Amino acid sequence: MVTIKRKLYYGVLLAIIFAVIYSIVARLPHYTSLNFSTSLDNSAQIIPVFVIFYLLAYIFPLVAFLIAESESDLKSIFKAFIIQLLISSIFFIAIPVAIVHAQLTTHDIFSQILIFIRTYLDTQWNAFPSHHVASAFLTFLIVRDKKPKYTIPIFITSFLIIISTLFTKQHVILDVLAGLILSTIIYLCYLKLLKK
Repeated sequence: MVTIKRKLYYGVLLAIIFAVIYSIVARLPHYTSLNFSTSLDNSAQIIPVFVIFYLLAYIFPLVAFLIAESESDLKSIFKAFIIQLLISSIFFIAIPVAIVHAQLTTHDIFSQILIFIRTYLDTQWNAFPSHHVASAFLTFLIVRDKKPKYTIPIFITSFLIIISTLFTKQHVILDVLAGLILSTIIYLCYLKLLKK
């Protein structure tokens, strides 16, 4: 049995590595930008209250570490998230997709939080694939595998995080699909890591 302190260690270490790599990649010079938005993306309305679930994505992967039952589980989960981060970063550099942020017309607290996120945490870059989607869905897949009794609440939370990327206009549909595909591939690799 692995201690909660050890689980938190891996979760916090992942968060630190993510913050450093993501920040560096987001601040690299971009000589071109691609736009993958569709007419469906353009017609969707922004719903600022979904920023709550968007923010939840930053700590949600911790759940995957908390359900780990052994040190080898922790290491496999950690490796899976690191591999996902590195693959995403390669895409962010090779395919610099930028999101054109819709102007917010409301001034409630959720809109203010979203403006803060767009300005300081998650700028228009690093959109394809959606790391929020990939991390949330990978967390769901790992929890479903290790602790099936938590499948429904974790799926609902993951789903809300995924749709929050669209309702906050931080991502477009293609970013979401790419995040789902990436996390599924990483999950299959994670299963192989467990068997080693």
